[in-house]
Amino acid sequence: MNIWLIGIIWMLVNLFLCAISVLRGNIMNRLVALQFSGIVATLIMLLLAELYGRSIYFDVPLTMAILTYANLLVYLRFLERWL
Repeated sequence: MNIWLIGIIWMLVNLFLCAISVLRGNIMNRLVALQFSGIVATLIMLLLAELYGRSIYFDVPLTMAILTYANLLVYLRFLERWL
C-alpha cells in the first residue's frame, strides 16, 4: 500500500462525511458540504492520476475543479428562489 492509496482512502472517508452532512444539515450547511465534496472528488481524481502515473488523467480533475465553482453559482441561483 503506497502513500497515494492511503490518501485516496482518507479522501473517501471525507467524501462520506460530506454525504452525511448533505443529507442531515440545514440548507447552508448542505451547500457548503456539497461544495466541499466537489473539491474532495477532484482531489481523489488527482490522487488516482498520480497513483497510475498517467499524465493524461490530470485533465479530468482540472476540468472538475473549474466546474465545481460553476456548479456552486448555479446552486446559489436556484437556492435564491426558495429563500
